[in-house]
Amino acid sequence: MSSLGTRRVIWTGAIAAVTAAGAIFGAQMKGDQEAVQKSQELKQMSAEERIAIIESRKAMLVRERAALQAKLDRLHTKMAQEAKEKKETG
Repeated sequence: MSSLGTRRVIWTGAIAAVTAAGAIFGAQMKGDQEAVQKSQELKQMSAEERIAIIESRKAMLVRERAALQAKLDRLHTKMAQEAKEKKETG
């Protein structure tokens, strides 16, 4: 590869790296700003509003847990059936 081609590759890589770093840094700054804003909003809420939000989140987590538990139960059942079939055939 010629020195011109090497330089072009180096510059292209450098520009791509700077662009990616800027995008990541900007996204992190935006996320930090949103977290600060949300924290301030929570501080301004009444206790009843905060309790309602927490209870809503709890209900969502309980539903997710139930769904995951059902998947886990099905997996255990399937594994037990496969083990039984393997024991019978092997």
